Amino acid sequence: MQKPRLLAAGGLLIALGLIFAVLPKQWIEEVLGFEPDAGSGLLEFALASIPIIIGAACIAVALVRAGGADRQAPWATARDRDGEPGLT
Repeated sequence: MQKPRLLAAGGLLIALGLIFAVLPKQWIEEVLGFEPDAGSGLLEFALASIPIIIGAACIAVALVRAGGADRQAPWATARDRDGEPGLT
């Protein structure tokens, strides 16, 4: 994926996780009418935390990839960097 897509996907996943985080703890039980996690709230916690973690990872990957594109090789000379001769 390209940087803008990774940033957008990361932002959307974090927003989705935050939406799940602000819902009441037992919202799945209220909506479905039964307790898929035996009332512990673990499923609600997973639905909130997993998108946030994946979204943060997407943003981190996009930022690392963007930073790597601007780097020069450590052995590059001034001519390689600037296109003009200089002290090396």
